Amino acid sequence: MLREAGVLASEKRGREVYYWVDRRRLLAALAAVADYVRGNA
Repeated sequence: MLREAGVLASEKRGREVYYWVDRRRLLAALAAVADYVRGNA
């Protein structure tokens, strides 16, 4: 789910795939959720 939301970055090295949080995209996604909640609460 996080990868589909675009907040996880990944890199394949051989047979291994490494994932990490893209903080900029995570903050943008959380801000969008907060804006939605404020507007629809």
